[in-house]
This record gives sequence, C-alpha cells and structure tokens, in this order.
Amino acid sequence: MIDIGINFKTSIPQREMFSQKEKYVTVTKGRRLGATQGGAQKFIKFAAVDKIPHMLWGDTIQSNINKYFDRYFYPILKQGIDFHYHRTEKTLKIYETIIDFRSAEKPYNWEGFGYHKIFLNEAGIILANDYLYDNAVLPMMLDFPQSQLIAAGVPKGKVNKLGLPHKFYSLYEKAKMGEPNHKLLEYSSYDSPFLRTRDIEELELQFASGLMRDQEIYGKFVDATDRPFFYSFEREKYVKEFELNPMLPLIYSFDFNKEPMTCIVGQRMNAFIIAVRYANKIDIGSTPEMCEMLHAQNTTWGRNLFITGDATGRNRTPLERGEVNHYLKIKSYFNLSDSRFNVRKANPSHINSRLLCNSVMQNMNVMIHPDCEGLINDIIYANVDQQGEIIKSQILGRHFFDCFRYLLDSEFPDFLKNPRRYIKMKVA
Repeated sequence: MIDIGINFKTSIPQREMFSQKEKYVTVTKGRRLGATQGGAQKFIKFAAVDKIPHMLWGDTIQSNINKYFDRYFYPILKQGIDFHYHRTEKTLKIYETIIDFRSAEKPYNWEGFGYHKIFLNEAGIILANDYLYDNAVLPMMLDFPQSQLIAAGVPKGKVNKLGLPHKFYSLYEKAKMGEPNHKLLEYSSYDSPFLRTRDIEELELQFASGLMRDQEIYGKFVDATDRPFFYSFEREKYVKEFELNPMLPLIYSFDFNKEPMTCIVGQRMNAFIIAVRYANKIDIGSTPEMCEMLHAQNTTWGRNLFITGDATGRNRTPLERGEVNHYLKIKSYFNLSDSRFNVRKANPSHINSRLLCNSVMQNMNVMIHPDCEGLINDIIYANVDQQGEIIKSQILGRHFFDCFRYLLDSEFPDFLKNPRRYIKMKVA
C-alpha cells in the first residue's frame, strides 16, 4: 500500500460502507449521513493508494456531478495527487485509474464498460429505473470477478412505478435474509458525527407523517397506499380570509403551459408569513394574456413585483423568432429589472420539494385565500408514487400545485439547511 501523505478523515459509517468484502453492499440511511463526502474520499483512496483501475460513480442528476467534484474531490486532489477531470465527459483520471460519473437522468450513457467498483449515490432514486440495474449495472460487473456494487441511499418505497419490487428494496431483502455475497448496513441520521442531535430532532419535528420520518431520518422502507404530497396540509389551518398589503410587493409564480396557463399571486407579509391571494388560469392562453390578466387584477402594485416560477420558462419559445422566452416577455410587459426575477436554473425535484414545502408549512405561517379553490384542490389531492414523484395525467395536471411549490422554494430556499434562521425570526 502506498502512502500519499493525505489524512482521510472519515466517520465510522463512511468507513464501514466502503470497506466490506461482499460483492453486493446495500446501505440504507437517513438524510445527511455523509455518504457523498465519504464516497469521494474513498474513491480517491481506491485510486491513489489501492490502484483500483476502473470505477463508476452513479448519481441522480447530471448537475450534481460537477458540484460534487468541486466540493468533495478537488480539495483533496489539489494537495499533490496527479489527476485530470473532464467536466464535459464527467470522467476523472487519478494516476492510472479511470472514474466515470453517470446520472440516472441519462441512462443510455451507462452501458459499455466494466468496473471493479460501482457506487450508487442515492440508490433509492437511481434504482427506481429497472433498466439501469438490469441492463447497465449488472452487466458492468461481469468483466471482473472481484467487482463490487455499493448501493447507498434513503429508501424510496418497496415497489416501483410499475408496481414491481423496487430494485433497492430487493437488494435490501436479499442482504436481510443473509444471502451469500450480500451485506446490509443500516444507519439513521443520528449516526452521523457531522450533525448535531438537536438539529436532527428539529428536522424530525418538521415531519407531520410518521412514515416520512421513518424513511427520511431512520432510513426505513415504508409502505403506504395514500401518499399526499402536502401531508401537513389542514384546510382549517391554512385556508383563511385576508387582504393583501398595498405597501408590500406581490410575487407572481408562473407555470408555463398552453393548456392551461397558470399563475398564483402571493405576498411575503413578513419574515415568516407567506400568503396566496389569487390562483389565475387561462384555459388556452399565452404569457402576454396572463400578464394582462394580472395587471388588471393588481393595478395598484404597478411594478412593485417579484417574479418566480417554472425554470423551463427560460427556454426560447418555439413560436417566436430570436432569443425570446416567457420571462423576457414578462420583463418587457411589466418593465421590470433583472433583480425582480428569482427563478432557478432547473426546477427542484418533487422529492426535495415535498420535504421543503411541508417543512415550511409546518413551521412558518402559510395562508391561502378561500377564493383559490383550484390551488386548494391541487394541494389536497396531489399524491406521489412510491419514489416520491408527483402523479400527473392529462386530466390531473396539478399546475397550481407547481406554482405553489415554486413560490415556497423561492421564498425559503435554504429552509432545510438552516431552519433555525427562520424559526428564530418567527419566535422573535
């Protein structure tokens, strides 16, 4: 073994999940255990010290990969390890070792190579796609007898969207039953030495559902036939009469669809009160038509507006010439500056959005005017599948639902990372 002069600081769970001998290592865990950070350190060690030739890092979305390299790999590699990272190809070379990074967003990029080690970061999400496991992961392990799969993640249900056993749950069951070549490691968020116990306890209190608490904090596989997206919603608590404050800006949150075009009108009344007054819909409409409706409805506010909503509104609209998109049309109509727009580059996933929205609703003061019946119905009846993805159809578009989650995300973007910041405001 080679000493490269770097002290890898890892926790017990981080060391355990990457030091097993079995071919299939299944790791169920609560949120924020540190698997990503630990995986980065161990992959560097596997390459620089153990000289493992070929490894694969599987993740949920493509945009995570460069961020993880910058945050977890680069600070260690720059200390004197010979490496080259190709940001476009998502390939890292450490000495003679090749590490390929792939995402579940692009399953067609996975096939074609064999690997000695495969790490699936958030296997509960990645393995919801049977194709990835059956046609990519398993064949990748045929080339080398000593190949190993480390599948780690927060469980996301026992069955997939087709009603078949979830591959992550199947791996868990095999390891639980003691099948040869299978190893099971189970951790809760409390097993992380990087988190304070009181922070985890505060996060627990944000879950109205015991099932969600068991899954997200204790890393348990849960099964429920009724899975509302807004499990913390109570009509008598959140639906109430109120009037907008003409001195405070309005927030328009858009969802861009031709059938229908929707936009909700909200207001941040103070640091811990967010209110929704109107839920507007045009069955077959355009962005300029929606802007006209909003202007007529809220003439008093003029340009005292903030804009958020669907990130796809940044894309160029196919029916217009030139670099025109929905948000440029809104900017032009209301004569707004860029500082009035708070729109993500990509929409938040339903899984992350669900936790954020319910946490905000339980801990902040959220008000929805009874006139917003379309939004209220979306909140009541929006359900998720076992992977946490919203169930939509042509009939159940849930467009007001999207407007609402974009609004909460824009106003409380770091609530899950720093809830005490907002709760202290509320107490004060």
